Amino acid sequence: MQVYGKINKGKITAKDVVNLTLKDKGFLGLYKGLGTSMVRQTLYTGTRMGMYQALLDHVNNTYGPPNLLVKCGLGVVSGAMGGIAGLPPDVALTRISTDELLPPDKRRNYKGTVDALTRMYKEEGPSTLFLGLTPVVIRAVLLNTTQILTYYQFKESLLRSGMMGDNPSTHTLCSMLSAFVTTCVVLPMDMAKTRMQNMQIVDGKPEYRNLGHVLTSVIRREGPLALWSGFTPLLIRNGPQFIVIFVVYERCVKLYRQLMT
Repeated sequence: MQVYGKINKGKITAKDVVNLTLKDKGFLGLYKGLGTSMVRQTLYTGTRMGMYQALLDHVNNTYGPPNLLVKCGLGVVSGAMGGIAGLPPDVALTRISTDELLPPDKRRNYKGTVDALTRMYKEEGPSTLFLGLTPVVIRAVLLNTTQILTYYQFKESLLRSGMMGDNPSTHTLCSMLSAFVTTCVVLPMDMAKTRMQNMQIVDGKPEYRNLGHVLTSVIRREGPLALWSGFTPLLIRNGPQFIVIFVVYERCVKLYRQLMT
């Protein structure tokens, strides 16, 4: 959906994308790039959440419970590190997922994660593995900070109110609320990174010069709301993902602390 407006006139809905995919590729077409996505999530989510918890524990043990501003700072640092760690497979995932939108003569036809990363390195240079670095890092910082802070703020508010206890039901509700807020905040950067990672080289020059050029081009050609293209599928993706992440994460943290004490 984020790339469609650049290639075709008009708009496309999430339902249209699903129907076209099912028609052309069948049900498994919805999972194209699954292996690459798993590699990305391992590096990206593992780094940003693991580092955040490690930094949070260090601050807690050294200086006492941190305030909201300090937590924001920890989210910024760990989010940026996660964005950088997961960037090469992120570029590969974007290209693999959107390859068939391109004309046949411009398709890359990657066979998988290793093939995509190897060919990008050999054919376009090592810098290609870090295409979209600026929007990716900004997106990762926004996502990590918004996701973690909103989740824990919602959770603390519910616990203080006495309406709910510290249990999986609370974790699930807070995850869903966090997913909605986070999707609204990060989508423009998500759109920008997708466009930059999928851009073509025209007459020896890249389509976009920088992040600002991407955003202004999208707004000028497709309107400001185009920056939120793909909101529904991203929300549907983030909802279950956040629930799994935080419910499992809460259990892992409790288990870790039990084992270490």
